[in-house]
Amino acid sequence: MLQLCFFAGIVLAMGGKRLLPEPLQKLIDDNSMAGMMLIFFCNMASGACLNTGAFEVTYNGMPIWSKIDSGRFPNIEELKDALSAVAYER
Repeated sequence: MLQLCFFAGIVLAMGGKRLLPEPLQKLIDDNSMAGMMLIFFCNMASGACLNTGAFEVTYNGMPIWSKIDSGRFPNIEELKDALSAVAYER
């Protein structure tokens, strides 16, 4: 989601402002430095989330796989089996 905000901010900064309502265009023009800082903060935050090495899979709030607990990424068969087991429990 943060990465989406980053790219949306870049598109707006590169000339997409004219697609926005007039008051929002003025707000962006008046606070351009703060807007750019927010855009790059989103990029840094999303990068930090990726660098944790976490890979968590849940299904309806139920944990399916945790890289932190297992110490590795699942292969596709393990992930498929784990999801199937939880899906058929209901």
